[in-house]
Amino acid sequence: MRQTVIVVEGQSEEAFVTQVLAPRAADAGVYLTPIVVKHLHGGAVVGRGGGSWKHYEKLLAPLIHQTHWDRVGLMCDFYGYPPAAPGADCPGATPHARREAIHASLRQAFPDPRFRPCVVLHEFETLVLAALRADRALFPQTPELDQLVTDLDGFDDLELVNDSVATSPSHRIATAWPEYQKAIDGIRILTRAPLSRVLSECATFHGWWAELVRTAP
Repeated sequence: MRQTVIVVEGQSEEAFVTQVLAPRAADAGVYLTPIVVKHLHGGAVVGRGGGSWKHYEKLLAPLIHQTHWDRVGLMCDFYGYPPAAPGADCPGATPHARREAIHASLRQAFPDPRFRPCVVLHEFETLVLAALRADRALFPQTPELDQLVTDLDGFDDLELVNDSVATSPSHRIATAWPEYQKAIDGIRILTRAPLSRVLSECATFHGWWAELVRTAP
């Protein structure tokens, strides 16, 4: 099987890759390995997940130099993208345009043709919103979540659901479902939702996923 490693920003993303994406990748002859960003101090791991760009860079650089990987992926959020990361200061008339500029900067920083970055518009919970559209029954039956479904009807593209403190995907979910826990509820929902329908709502993510399992480098 071809081997692909994906650097992810947190444990929820790690679980998503392991429990949702990896079984589908295996069907295409690809073995996926997620690695969570580590915070290092004096050579020791002092934390895991997200943080400043230096933690991503210290992980990505050696992985890209390891020749046994067919792909080296990166999955991080557009919302809260590290300010020192490649392309963080790129302008863009639209979120999609800015994301493309960020992707170009990342590929310039890591020019290996096996490198496949994905800055998720606008964050991981966009996938959870896509699951809400795909199968309402996976979520609690409350008026607040019914209203969220109605609110999402105003978006033809779920990847454009805003990135402000009040309107980002994660904050919309937290408002409608205060008990929601990303690492528990988000993963449970995404393991049960039809992946094809989730991907159909997230074109950027879908394109990245297709690149990861494509045969040619």
